[in-house]
Amino acid sequence: MSALIIAQSPRRLMGVFFGFGLALTLTMTSCLLKRLQEVALPTISMFYGIIIRMYFAPGEHPPPHFHVYHAEYSGTVDIGTCEMIEGNLPRKQIKLVLAWAELHQEAAIPDLARTP
Repeated sequence: MSALIIAQSPRRLMGVFFGFGLALTLTMTSCLLKRLQEVALPTISMFYGIIIRMYFAPGEHPPPHFHVYHAEYSGTVDIGTCEMIEGNLPRKQIKLVLAWAELHQEAAIPDLARTP
């Protein structure tokens, strides 16, 4: 039966394979990008389902900040001011993250000041 389909419409079958291949490629690309982000943003703390990641490089864009993830939410927190720059988190998690930022602010700022 499948040989008959191939003989009747090879172009259509190739379209199905191409479409599947394109979808697979796009899925693989998004998975790779997500994995690269996880590698590029090392996890520096985890608590109550909150993940805090920070990327450090000499050319990183200011202000110094870290990234926060909780379930489907994410945000960015300025290390100097301990304020949310962008993103959305539930109110309870924002309070926990900002308290964590204040506790660890002194440890993070000297490290950032030593950059070449």
